Amino acid sequence: MRTIRPAWLVVATVVLGVAGWTTTELTSRASLPLPVLPFSSLATMGLIVVVCLILGFKVRHWRDGHRDRVLDPLVAARTLVLAQACAYAGAVLLGWHLGILVDQLDTIPL
Repeated sequence: MRTIRPAWLVVATVVLGVAGWTTTELTSRASLPLPVLPFSSLATMGLIVVVCLILGFKVRHWRDGHRDRVLDPLVAARTLVLAQACAYAGAVLLGWHLGILVDQLDTIPL
């Protein structure tokens, strides 16, 4: 298993930012609603992040020498995969919504 590369997260954010901006431009020209996620998806992502943090702290606690119980290696591997998936999902969602925000900045009255 490889470590996550921050450059890939930045690339995903930039690519999805451009895609979000382009999509918002096209939908606004066609008088369609903005393609944003509902607030329930934010709550769901937050819940997944909390679960990932709890599992990550358990693995870190075991790694730091508190080995009173046996840690299942499969749980540790799944925790790593979940953390990496959360990082990529966060980068994708951040990029998409930053692209929408950049497109909508000119509609904000100053």
